[in-house]
Formats: sequence, structure tokens, C-alpha cells
Amino acid sequence: MKAIDILEELSSKIKSGNYEGNIGYIVEIENNKTLQEVYKAKSILEPFVDDVKLRIVEPKNYKLTQFPYNKHPVVRISTEYFGKKMEK
Repeated sequence: MKAIDILEELSSKIKSGNYEGNIGYIVEIENNKTLQEVYKAKSILEPFVDDVKLRIVEPKNYKLTQFPYNKHPVVRISTEYFGKKMEK
């Protein structure tokens, strides 16, 4: 299952109030198609989450085991907490 499919499914759960938490999504940008998917992912989340941040990290400026070669920029999408606050 692609990350976009997961985010679309998750957005329906957020909308119905059945999910709470935050989301972090990291993608290595190898071509324009991948970049378009990142923008689509951001647009999927924006209607349901108050604050969606998109941050691009240039090649060679990150240390992640998922992307060992550092050849392409990495995009990180993150959200603030959403959903019902847990009672203490």
C-alpha cells in the first residue's frame, strides 16, 4: 500500500473522529512525480488537521538509515496533535 493510500484512509478516520495523535511522513524526492505525491499528501491532511508543516532537507544534510546515500532531497510532512484530548 502506498503512503498516499494510507493517508487517504487515515484522513477518513480523522474526519469521523476515530483517530487522534500526530503524523510524520518522510519521503526522498527522486523525481517530480514523487514531489507531486508529497503535495497531494499535504492537501489530503489540511482539511482535517489544523497545522500541517512541510520541510525540505537538501541532500547530504540529513542522517537517516532509510536514505543511506543522501543523493536526493528529503521532504518531511508533520502535523500537530489532532483529535480529542485525552482526559487525565
